[in-house]
Amino acid sequence: MAAAQKQAEATKSDFDQRLVLRARRDAELLSAIGPGQATLEEAKNQRERGNFEAALKTLASIGKDSPAYPFALYETAITHKKRFEALPAAKRRLPAARAILDAAITSFKNLAAYCRTAIPKAKGPEAADQRQRLTDLLGAAIAILTDIYLEDYVAQPQQVITLTNDLETAYPSITKAYSYPLIVYNRMRAAYSLAHKATAEQLPPLLKILDGCWATIQGFKEFRYLANACKICAASYNLLASRLDEQAKKTTDPAAKASLAKRAAAARDSSLDFYIRLLELVPKQSIQTYRYVVYHLYHRRHDPKSADYRKIAELVPKAIELYEGQSGAADDLVSLKATLGACLCRLGQYRDAIALLETLDKPLEAAFQQRMANYQKQRALHDQYPDRYPLPKLPVRRGLHLEIRRWLARSYLLAMARSKYPVATTICAEDIRLYDRSK
Repeated sequence: MAAAQKQAEATKSDFDQRLVLRARRDAELLSAIGPGQATLEEAKNQRERGNFEAALKTLASIGKDSPAYPFALYETAITHKKRFEALPAAKRRLPAARAILDAAITSFKNLAAYCRTAIPKAKGPEAADQRQRLTDLLGAAIAILTDIYLEDYVAQPQQVITLTNDLETAYPSITKAYSYPLIVYNRMRAAYSLAHKATAEQLPPLLKILDGCWATIQGFKEFRYLANACKICAASYNLLASRLDEQAKKTTDPAAKASLAKRAAAARDSSLDFYIRLLELVPKQSIQTYRYVVYHLYHRRHDPKSADYRKIAELVPKAIELYEGQSGAADDLVSLKATLGACLCRLGQYRDAIALLETLDKPLEAAFQQRMANYQKQRALHDQYPDRYPLPKLPVRRGLHLEIRRWLARSYLLAMARSKYPVATTICAEDIRLYDRSK
């Protein structure tokens, strides 16, 4: 009975599959692809069941004269790719596995070659839908192919650059492909990968590629990798600055050293501009990114410097809005606010600077005064019982707290806040004493 039941179920399953296939073949009359649509669907189902050989055989039955032929090329490439991905990770670097991946690459290239001649032949308004289908198919193929070249087990970023060089000339309609933004982004990824191994002399052409891609990407609506693209450009210019710094350290010629330093500073400025753009486009970045940008904006040489101060005054409130109240960001926020206070003072906005710096100084000064009170108690015990109690170390204000108080005193004086002159005088006197002790 059990065997008979299994046979009946197998027969029904076979009948159901034939019924579905017949329905698909009937639907070919309504399909935009036409004859071959059902064959494509059959191959996809075989692939989904892991029967890759059968899927490839099914796809091979679609001839070059069929409207479904370019789609068969695409599905053939996808089938080879899925077959490769089904292998255990340990076997993916073996020659047999690479042969499977190479077959996928070849199929994608064959599709690109087919589209290069087929798309221009689809002329006129009546062929508009066909042109778009082929263009989207071409875009998907190139996007996936560039992805493959960038995978760790292939690692051929130069192939991506070669493939995408003059892409718009070879395939004028490619810019209308749904996957075109991803192709441009992968070109950026490839250039960035090559930049890591490039010398200072090899970097400028790669940076030119990145700048071109960045200009193109800004025209895309709601591009999901916009922040990553911006980071790639920023990091690449930092790489150039580092390479130039390395050259400057090795040269003994003062003129060459000065020239390299100037070029490195220009590269860092370009990197910083990309980071600024990143914060403007996608404000939700890490607080460390905000600190990096604000620090370098404040310290770089720039004319007019007031423009940098105003930019800091724009960026810091965004960081405050994002991270205020988060315990792990407290110290970073104090640093950012202190820099903002200094910028407000430099911009002549003394009242705003005073309000902010006083808020920062209050808890820091309270903590310092508590340390001073503890010191005085320990000192009194030492003076009375020197053998029992060691001489305590005098606490001093250091680092960020000192900077906050210095800018606070400067703001009081520049604002001519006469009621605060005694406080400003005290801060300046403390600074002088600290300087005397440090000599």
